[in-house]
Amino acid sequence: MIRRKTGKTRKNVQVDFSGAFDELKKGIYSDTAKIIQEGFSDIVKETPVDTGYAKSNWFVLFGDGPGISAPEKHGGPYRSEGQVIDDGSGIIKILKKHGFKERLRFYNPTPYMGMLEYGHSSQNKFFVRRSVKKMANKISSLR
Repeated sequence: MIRRKTGKTRKNVQVDFSGAFDELKKGIYSDTAKIIQEGFSDIVKETPVDTGYAKSNWFVLFGDGPGISAPEKHGGPYRSEGQVIDDGSGIIKILKKHGFKERLRFYNPTPYMGMLEYGHSSQNKFFVRRSVKKMANKISSLR
């Protein structure tokens, strides 16, 4: 909201734009969070599956901490695709409300995740790269 204030003598005029920028920030945070949510969902869905172990190990994290250690690979059952996406969505909702106060990252501690990304599995080579590029393009087009 833009507010105009005039002084008693009508010589001074002040315009306050802070409310307008607050609304813009909220809109950008919301739009960006939606794009990030879609990107995270795409990455999880596109993760090649043999046992479900790699897909179950996706996390959304704030900050630069060491992350989460990969649980023991024991043959399952592992977190479902829906559960992984829902868990990540809870973190991304914080971004939607408060903005980028800290670094946001997608993290997967699966020891062989790099091999999956670079084509060790014939299922879906470069699935993370494609999703990140798609997110970057959408975010850069926000107005």
